[in-house]
Amino acid sequence: IYIIAVPMLIYWITVHNKHLLDDKNFCAMYGFIFLGYERDSAWWEILVLARKLALVAVLVFASSDKFLQSFFALFVLLVATAAQQYRQPFTKKELNRMELFGLYALVLTQLISMAYFWVDSHGLKKSDADKESITLWTTVLLLAINVDAVLVFAGHIGAASIAAAKSWCAWICNVLRCRP
Repeated sequence: IYIIAVPMLIYWITVHNKHLLDDKNFCAMYGFIFLGYERDSAWWEILVLARKLALVAVLVFASSDKFLQSFFALFVLLVATAAQQYRQPFTKKELNRMELFGLYALVLTQLISMAYFWVDSHGLKKSDADKESITLWTTVLLLAINVDAVLVFAGHIGAASIAAAKSWCAWICNVLRCRP
């Protein structure tokens, strides 16, 4: 019921009530769903939920074959990446960049995982030492990609936090009538 009810509710809030998106009371109640998105992309959260649902469906229905699971997950992520690149739904370009970077990191992770699964199961016969080396380097590469993604996100969050703190301090100084 949630996979239908939640997107329908978001649709009702963002599309059916489009004329209320600027209303303060409406924003106070439902703004967590659409604030941060461009006005014509207020419904974008529905696509984010659809992407998550598709990835869960891939995990559940293709659970017997890891390569097939990775292939379908890669397809979902490529479609999501193309949609994000085309639409750029967020009001701030930093948010669009962060979302796109996160999707790129996921696509790259899937590609490396697929290559690993192929080498592990269908590739040339390797010795145990070679397989261990491939496993080690695959792990190091995946770890590096994901640590890089976390550092990029932390950098963006830190920069936004510093800007917010400066703005808050300027506001306090203005209220207290002192110089910033």
